[in-house]
Amino acid sequence: PAKTGPAKPETAPTPAAPVADKGDPDQRFKDALALMKQKQNPQALAAFKKLSEDFPDYSGPLTDLGILYAQGKQRDPAISALSRATDKNPKNAVAYNWLGILYRESGEYGRAEQAYQKAIAAQSDYAPAHFNLAILYDVYLNRPQAALDQYGEYLKLNKAEDLRVQAWMKALEPKVASAPPPVSATTTTEKKP
Repeated sequence: PAKTGPAKPETAPTPAAPVADKGDPDQRFKDALALMKQKQNPQALAAFKKLSEDFPDYSGPLTDLGILYAQGKQRDPAISALSRATDKNPKNAVAYNWLGILYRESGEYGRAEQAYQKAIAAQSDYAPAHFNLAILYDVYLNRPQAALDQYGEYLKLNKAEDLRVQAWMKALEPKVASAPPPVSATTTTEKKP
């Protein structure tokens, strides 16, 4: 008599290897942030590092990893983590702002300016980037009008009154007033015979 039922294949397919449960990324992120807020930096660093390995496409853990490295004066790992964060999320204003800080600290003012501008382009209402760009213009690049503009934008966005920034702006006003007007190509014309 013939057997009925489905035919068995000659070779059974190999089952896929089980995926290791990496846990809830949101909860792990919150736990790592809590460690960071409690100033348990070695534990927070380890948590963000593991989180960024388990979920390599997430920008947040890389950003906080970079911040912790920066706070620990580990410049190269900080820049690496923050750069990867901006690669994963080009709208990550926090990561760009921290890159700007690191570049400014090492005297790379052009790169710092670009990083702050990218932070502002990503999130125009991100006050810390306006503040840091203003300081760059004021203290390092001697561009008083640009500094005033950025300080002004920072004050508009900042929820609290910042008397120190207001004082810095007052100190810049005479520099701006006495600066010669910018030379443009249209103001100088040559007469042709």
